[in-house]
Amino acid sequence: MGSRFNAQTRRVASLHHPPDFRISLRDNYIFGTLLLPNAPLRYFFSEGTTAYLALKATQHQLGPRLYREKLAGYRQRPLRHVNSPALADVRRPDAVDDAYRYVAAPLQLLALERQIGEKHTWRWLRLLALAAPASTDYDFLLSSLRLSGLPISALAAWTRRFTSGGPAMQQALLELTQP
Repeated sequence: MGSRFNAQTRRVASLHHPPDFRISLRDNYIFGTLLLPNAPLRYFFSEGTTAYLALKATQHQLGPRLYREKLAGYRQRPLRHVNSPALADVRRPDAVDDAYRYVAAPLQLLALERQIGEKHTWRWLRLLALAAPASTDYDFLLSSLRLSGLPISALAAWTRRFTSGGPAMQQALLELTQP
């Protein structure tokens, strides 16, 4: 157990924020295996976070042109067709469909980053990777953000605009993809 924890800690410590940004299959491992996402926000934390990290890898490793193209690709997958429940209302993992996992969730995390900054977002991601929650539910999402030092006012603004579900959330996320 001790050696497994030390190996996990080393993997998580290698999760750097830019400019030392690195991404590989390791990050999928971190957010799919070490965090052990489970119901009901399993796919938000595993696939959504990994899709966000891929977006950040594009930005930092492949350049701004490809990053803008990736954001434009999100516009090509219309958010109006995304099953967009409020994250607070998700009670089963299958309530977060593929479009939500791979389009809405990474954009929600991008919105969080734009609100609180890249460095704070990376602090939260490292905290997630070391967490051992009983349930990756909405309460865990909120408590992990608060534990990372996110002010309650910033958390309330993000949840209200970007995680509330429905057309208003879809429009807010679509605005993030504009050049």
